This record gives sequence, structure tokens and C-alpha cells, in this order.
Amino acid sequence: MPFVKSPTRNQEQLTSFFRNKIKRPVEEADLRNKYVVSRSADAFNINAQIIKDLYTADIVICDLSGEQANPNVMYELGMRLAFSNGPVILIRERHENNNNIFDVGGFYTELYDPLLDEISDYLIDKIRRLEESEEEEGEHSPVLTVLREEVPLLQRMSGRRAAHLLKHLALQLEKTQIGFGAAVVVHVSNSADVDFSHIVEDLATELTDKRDSLTSVPWSQLEVTPGNQPTIDAYIASPYLEGLLDDQVVEKFTSAIFTYYSRFLAADTLWQPPSLNIVTSFLSNSVSIQEMANALQEALVDPSAKTSAIERFETLASEFRGIGDGT
Repeated sequence: MPFVKSPTRNQEQLTSFFRNKIKRPVEEADLRNKYVVSRSADAFNINAQIIKDLYTADIVICDLSGEQANPNVMYELGMRLAFSNGPVILIRERHENNNNIFDVGGFYTELYDPLLDEISDYLIDKIRRLEESEEEEGEHSPVLTVLREEVPLLQRMSGRRAAHLLKHLALQLEKTQIGFGAAVVVHVSNSADVDFSHIVEDLATELTDKRDSLTSVPWSQLEVTPGNQPTIDAYIASPYLEGLLDDQVVEKFTSAIFTYYSRFLAADTLWQPPSLNIVTSFLSNSVSIQEMANALQEALVDPSAKTSAIERFETLASEFRGIGDGT
């Protein structure tokens, strides 16, 4: 809403109007929900808190009072409509000098007299109808409707970014397995009479199957460790899946990442010296994390495959904790 002036009110009167005609009546009204009513900062300064409030608010009341469109109000209204499908209620002081606001000409705006209580009654009734879902007005952003978005635009953008990061995480784990596996194959080939002339698709399983033939391998002399994993570090620093997938799915993946990190990357003593159990456990866990990341990446980029991708992830997650236990 305007802070400094409107056609008939100064800054003090506008503040009084907000407190007595909007905030107190709505907060004290007998509604299904209890609301906390606040207004944005008095400046053309769209800080992080204002953006967060505009995005998360259950309902936004936008007061368009003034002969011309107030730039602060219009900017914040535009941001709300750009990234949220939440309800927006438009009101405006009735005045003979009001000019048409072209940008919102297609929306219903309730005109009010600042000296009367009619606007308080209108807001309470409007909120009550929104709660009871008796009307669609204000429920859908026209911006997102035009863009044919089924989810808020920022959420879709975050989903694409998360899918991109997951793809890189899976690719890095694959490269880690290839590099680490190559060193293991060379070490085994130089130390035992075992056919490891090439890197098999599932080296961990191959090592386990040939365990009896690898007893003479001096694993303590294996001079290779997983090394730094930037994509794992990035996920730990900012779990970018939060809010994009089911909370339980995100929790399971995050738990798996932390387990993998703490078991194999955070403790250098684990590799001093390494053992066959440690090597096979690391490779198996790396494959599991990679496959989980691929499943979640598919769930984000292909809505038609989301259900099957999540089911595949759930299977991988349920098996993950048992891999390498006791090693």
C-alpha cells in the first residue's frame, strides 16, 4: 500500500488506516484461520524479506490508492503474480481524480471510502469466501496461467537447476568409480593371479565374487583414495532438493549423502591403510548414490516417469544402509 500519501490522506493517516481498517479487523475476525497482517517496507527497496513474504503469504491485499499507480505497490504486485498462485485482493480509495491503471484493468478492484468501515467488512467477507473455496477469483495468477505453468515459476526454475546439479553429481561419481576402479584393477593385476585385464561393469561385485583369489593382494599398499568430491560437498552445503520433491524422499537422499560422505570422504583414517572390504564398500556405495541421483533427476525432468523413478529411488534407498555395514 502507499506509505506517504493518497488523494485524501497523509502518512500518519495511512498508517492509522492500515492498523484500524485492515490489520486489527482481519486479525480479530471470526475466520477459519488466524492471520497475522503485516505490510512491506516503506521504500523502493525489494529486499530478501519482502520477496520471501510476497512468495509465502497466504493472501496478499494490495491497496492501489492514488491518482496514478504507485510504483512500489505495482512492483510488488507484479512479483506476487509472477511466482505465486496464491490469492490477491485489490482495493483502492474511491476518488474522482483516480486514473485507470491499465496493467490491472482486467482485475476486480474494490473501491472504498477511508472514513467508513465498509472495506473492513469486505476484506473479512472476501477472506471467508476464499477459505470456503466458494470463488475462484484471485486463486490463480494470470501470469502463470498465460505461461501454462502448473507450479509456481520459481519452483519450476529450481527444479531445472536441481536436475542439472544431480546430473553432474552422478557424472562425477561415475568418473570417480572409473578412476578409482582403474587403480584397483592395476593393483590387483600386479599382485595376484587374477584376470583383471579390464574394468568390469560392476567391479564391487567382481571383487566380492573373487574374494578367495584376492587374499594375497597387499591392500595396504593400494595408493589411491576417493579424493575430493565437489558435487557431494555442494549438496551438503545446500540441499537443493528441499521443496521440490516429497519430504521423505529428500530426507532419504540427504541421509544417504551424509552417510556416504562421513564414511568414505570425511575420515582419512579409513584409508590408512585400505582393505578389500573398504574398497568394495566404497564402490558399492558410489554406485548406489549415483543411481539414486539418476532416479531423482529423472523424476524432476520427466513428469510422466516421476512415479516409476521415485519407486526405483525408494528401492535403492531401502537397500543403501545395508551396503558395507561393519566394514
